[in-house]
Amino acid sequence: MNYPIIQIVIVLYKTRLEDSLSYQTLSQHINNLKCKYFLLVYNNSPEVKVPESSQYELHVAQQNDMLAIPYNMALCKAKQNNADWILLLDQDTKISADYFSNLNSHLLHVPPSIAALLPQIHSPEQKQISPWTYTPVLGAYGIVRKAKTGLLTQPMAAFNSCAVLRVDDIVSIGGFPTDYPLDNLDTCYLYRLWQKRKLAFVFESGVIQNLSQLDYTHNMTPQRYAMIMESTKRIAKEQGIIARCVLLARLCVRCIRQCFYADKRKYVRMTLQGLIK
Repeated sequence: MNYPIIQIVIVLYKTRLEDSLSYQTLSQHINNLKCKYFLLVYNNSPEVKVPESSQYELHVAQQNDMLAIPYNMALCKAKQNNADWILLLDQDTKISADYFSNLNSHLLHVPPSIAALLPQIHSPEQKQISPWTYTPVLGAYGIVRKAKTGLLTQPMAAFNSCAVLRVDDIVSIGGFPTDYPLDNLDTCYLYRLWQKRKLAFVFESGVIQNLSQLDYTHNMTPQRYAMIMESTKRIAKEQGIIARCVLLARLCVRCIRQCFYADKRKYVRMTLQGLIK
């Protein structure tokens, strides 16, 4: 069997490589992957030392380059290594052996129309948090539905981690969009792929992700919230006037709800500013 070549990238931020759940579980189960692969470790925190190794290529950024820049570097590495697919990993996803088993079986029979292979991702509480689909008219912030396994023909959004993307298709949309350096990057490139009639396939796998955005108390800051707001408005604008109106309605509801939670109340003014500007 002729398996394709995969370029893998792990992006670290203020985390040692050995403490990364993604790296721990990747190392534990990577032997289940039948493809030839190359691994790039991109360290966004130069103050945190990551050792050199023959097992991976290491890049240490001089500052926090977020996600788009590391992903584009991995895309360049993929082209240099003649890789067919690129596997994106964050630092805090628990990957299981069956993730690679499922990936092996699907990679052998992927039609050209499919640009993305996406796993079902669950929270530590076993709630499915990715991927999901939405209608193109209402946009990504309209009516969303949890994506079932199989082929997706509607626009979709999915978390970056554990997404496997066809290199040629990402190149065809100009690479990973740098105007979405962190938040909504995944929503943007999947939407642009869908615009080119490139589809996604969702497969079952045991992937668990700790999503920091869900924890306002410990992980959200006003600076990060402002970044999320800006990228959210940008993607809605890209998807059309109706999508923008839907987002404004949702922000109105969010603003009211934030008033009732102590850990979210400080973001009310920023949400209101997002409605006005």
